Amino acid sequence: MFQRILFVALTFLIALSSRLSAEATVAIGYQPGSRANATFRLPTVPSPVQGDAASRGKWLVISGTADPASGGLGKLSNDQLPRSADQPAENFFFAPATPGGRLRLELDRSTEIAQIRTYSWHPRERAPQVYTVYGCDQQEVSSGGKLLENDESVQLKPSGTIDPASCGWTKIATVDTRRDGIGHGGQVGVVISASDHSVNDHSVNDHSVNDQAIGHYRYLLFDIHPTRPDARFSNTFFSEIDILDADADVTPAKPIATPDIVTYAIEEGGYEFTLDTSECPDLTRWADQELAPVVQQWYPKIAEMLASDDYEAPHDFQIRISSSMDGVAATSGTQVTCSANWYRRNLRGEAKGATVHELVHVVQQYGQSRRTNRRAARTPGWVVEGIADYVRWHLYEPASAGGGVAGRRSRTLQYDASYRDTAAFLAWVITNGNPDLLAKLNAAARSGTYSAAFWKAATGKTVDELATAWHADLEN
Repeated sequence: MFQRILFVALTFLIALSSRLSAEATVAIGYQPGSRANATFRLPTVPSPVQGDAASRGKWLVISGTADPASGGLGKLSNDQLPRSADQPAENFFFAPATPGGRLRLELDRSTEIAQIRTYSWHPRERAPQVYTVYGCDQQEVSSGGKLLENDESVQLKPSGTIDPASCGWTKIATVDTRRDGIGHGGQVGVVISASDHSVNDHSVNDHSVNDQAIGHYRYLLFDIHPTRPDARFSNTFFSEIDILDADADVTPAKPIATPDIVTYAIEEGGYEFTLDTSECPDLTRWADQELAPVVQQWYPKIAEMLASDDYEAPHDFQIRISSSMDGVAATSGTQVTCSANWYRRNLRGEAKGATVHELVHVVQQYGQSRRTNRRAARTPGWVVEGIADYVRWHLYEPASAGGGVAGRRSRTLQYDASYRDTAAFLAWVITNGNPDLLAKLNAAARSGTYSAAFWKAATGKTVDELATAWHADLEN
């Protein structure tokens, strides 16, 4: 009887200690799908780590049904990350058309927890996170030395119909990333802590685990809900869950290595870029030794030549060589995607030049003017692509004869045919008395003020007059 009373008293004191911990705060980081990769570099929260307390714990589904297509509970804390946005076998998630479920994590010991971090990645509705997390510090007590799963005061396996707070669990935090406008695909990271631990430097080593702890717990319970109850496939793809001990010496946090996704610094201008060859590891060495130096040299040059008032070129950008992409390469915002198949065939030819062309698009960002000015004019595509090919064929590869245009007859060349044709036209106009044309044309395009009248104002001649003079010069 005395032992029973002592046990209840100890349980009460431990629970009270947990409840007296500072109220947890929730920091949310989001990376749109166009910029996400396996490094999980999120703008405002740290990246996932390995060696944390969760990696030594045991996961259990206590309510709900795991989707057999998922990778199972082991994926939550195996210190490995998905390589792409839709890899069911590298994530844990509940079955379709179900209301989520409950997961319990049993740590290897009672732990003073500093941070709880959860990460997800999916191209659509399964990226956001909706859950409530609870903590419990029930002790192993029974005459046979086995864990007492449920007694009158504590239930370590509360079913989905039981409020955990009514049976010995302490509510730590409620998370709903949909409230932060995260309703579509991408990567989501959540940090629960006793104070705001969001970061702005992308540092995976800035864990700040020496502040006041969330609480002292042996068990954590995640009550998980679908992101869209009306959608069949809306249970979150959880990629990693990290639990950081308050004692950094006990739980050293190390970044998860991704050798074929590398971030490079550009000293001139303080830029940086990520080069992702995870889908084509046979190109990793070429990308590192040949492509990366070209990007480091030419991105700041392009940023300088395409500068304009009140504008700064993107500080960071991504280059992904994709095994599934058709064509050559394309840029969306600051995400450059290149075709692995085409690049393999052109490693000694056009591959690096094609990348320089895309770097111009990263710097251009001509669509931004329409976000703030509804009257801003849309720059014609031939101008956009002509500028990119001018930089590529006439500045980066000046010995290419304009990409082969120099040998063609004038009647086959049109100033507004885009790409190499327009690049050749721009080169001629610049060479013939208009050295600042590129800067003026870029400024007009970025500000949304480009029109046919630009040419007369910038050169003293209409674009048709310039084209006629260009053709006449080519015939001589």
